Amino acid sequence: MDALLGNWDVIGMNEDNILVDKAGVPWRIDNGGSLRYRAMGSAKTATEWQAHPDELWTLRESRQGHPVFGKLGIQEIAVQPMLKARLDTLRDIAAKAQDMANDGQDTCTDSLCRGIVERRRASLA
Repeated sequence: MDALLGNWDVIGMNEDNILVDKAGVPWRIDNGGSLRYRAMGSAKTATEWQAHPDELWTLRESRQGHPVFGKLGIQEIAVQPMLKARLDTLRDIAAKAQDMANDGQDTCTDSLCRGIVERRRASLA
């Protein structure tokens, strides 16, 4: 997910963006380095935030990320049925939202897309 969102700061410079409670449950407390913005709020450049998620490798190779993600292989990351299903749904939502924007129907896009997700979820129950 961090590769999808471009969350370069998942671990944190001082390894403080994920806290672990007394029961051993990790809590992610800071996703500020995601999408078009760097952790401290400045915008990423067009070459940094682009369509090709090289974070699949850079997150595993970085000083902060390697101890956490370094042992994961690309198969463990990319070949997950749930990840594929979620990405397929996001792709469908993005296409529908674009269709609605092209048709000038922006006011009902959110509710339509939410309805798509809710109907798909209900069909699995």
